[in-house]
Amino acid sequence: GTKPLYYQVFLNKAKNGIIDEGLLPKKVDGSQLLNSYIPYIATCIQLKQKDLEFITPLLPDSNVTFSNLSYLFAASRLIKKLKLKAEDFAIIQQQSGIDIFSSPDKTLEFIKVIENFKYSPLKATDVRFILNHEATNLTDREIKVEKIEELLGNLQIGYKKINEEQRSKFDDKLSADEQKESLISTLSGLSGVSENDVKTIAKFLDKNWTDVTDAAGAKTFIDDKFEKGINRTNINAAIDSLDALAAGADSSSEQKDLIHKLLDSIADFQIEISKQTLLEQTLLTAFKVDLALAGITLQYAKLKQPALGTDLIRGLLIDNFVNPITQANYPKQYAAIKLLHKMLALLNAFKLSNTDVEWYFKNNSSLGWLEFDSIPYDLGQTAIDFAKYISFCRIVTFSKQFTAVTNPSDAEQPTSFFTIADIILLSVAASRDEFLNKLALLTGYEKDDLDAIDANLFAAFNIDNYKEPENWKRLLTCADFTRKLGAEVA
Repeated sequence: GTKPLYYQVFLNKAKNGIIDEGLLPKKVDGSQLLNSYIPYIATCIQLKQKDLEFITPLLPDSNVTFSNLSYLFAASRLIKKLKLKAEDFAIIQQQSGIDIFSSPDKTLEFIKVIENFKYSPLKATDVRFILNHEATNLTDREIKVEKIEELLGNLQIGYKKINEEQRSKFDDKLSADEQKESLISTLSGLSGVSENDVKTIAKFLDKNWTDVTDAAGAKTFIDDKFEKGINRTNINAAIDSLDALAAGADSSSEQKDLIHKLLDSIADFQIEISKQTLLEQTLLTAFKVDLALAGITLQYAKLKQPALGTDLIRGLLIDNFVNPITQANYPKQYAAIKLLHKMLALLNAFKLSNTDVEWYFKNNSSLGWLEFDSIPYDLGQTAIDFAKYISFCRIVTFSKQFTAVTNPSDAEQPTSFFTIADIILLSVAASRDEFLNKLALLTGYEKDDLDAIDANLFAAFNIDNYKEPENWKRLLTCADFTRKLGAEVA
């Protein structure tokens, strides 16, 4: 009769060339180590020895037992069936945490994970590095300390030059009258400030508010004309001090103070802009990223590990670096560069538009989606949930699949995936009707069908259901079947 499967696999001389007596059933009692039989087992289950060595760490122990041999055999068949590399199989199993062969349901769950992993722009080894900060070649993958020090050193030199060349033109040794020309020259160089605007501001020094009614009007005028990044607080205080003087009182000190505050505030702003530009250019050179992407990342990214940090990366890296560049002096700045090294690689892999990146930075936390700046960048830090990563991969796929369409009710506001996502952000305040109307417009499915399918899938409408891409898939798959079959939703 037919021999048991164990004999067909592990004791098959015709197929394996030899029979290793160490795997005779009576000797498979857990007293032997698998390592002693790796070449033979690899031959039996038709895997390369190197591939088998990727799988053995998944076992509960290193002993020769029927359960361990069964696992290795089943894994080898699943690897071939799913057309996976053994290393990828092992990584995805570890990342997913699924006990694959504990039940048929778990096996099917794992197969579904493999199907969804196809949406990942990163290979399994890269995903493990990004999410867990683990790799067989971790040292090679991490940014070198020397590169961090070179990068920060270049910023230190550049910032020093910017501070020297663009420092405030105010000179405490000169009177207000002697510095009016310097003020006028500085004001004339500001974007959005016209020649007449400069003349109006110059009148303020003489407590002349005729062009703006009063001191409050002067502050409003400056607020309207100056760029947003220029700090108004000290300027406004100087205007108030000048306005508070009695008629005919000596105003030379207050005039000088207003010039001081104007020149300092403008210089501080221009220095910040120049430092930001240098920082973006430095990141572009160091990490080969789009300049606009570097700017968006600096605007939103925070240093969220090892603790729940709130420091903006930009704020950390705009530091003037007055001390020697060492990790002891600048631990957070070193950490920021380590995070950028990984985070920018992750963003580049997804090939997102800069507009999309900005939207995700602003909203992913509220939606429970992958936060780019939460990834670990050093050993011992909190890993990112693999399921959250896969979920985000599917979200990105949906966003690219459903490109923007013309909105009949507002041609200037096309409907896109992010239109729907903005509705989901409203949570309990979201309108079911608006959601279904926009989704029907975006996907091309009938609103009535989507309405009926949603009612069948969920006992009550809850917009939060659609934070999960799996529910998008369920809804749209049903809608597609309905359209193809010409059926109605019961």
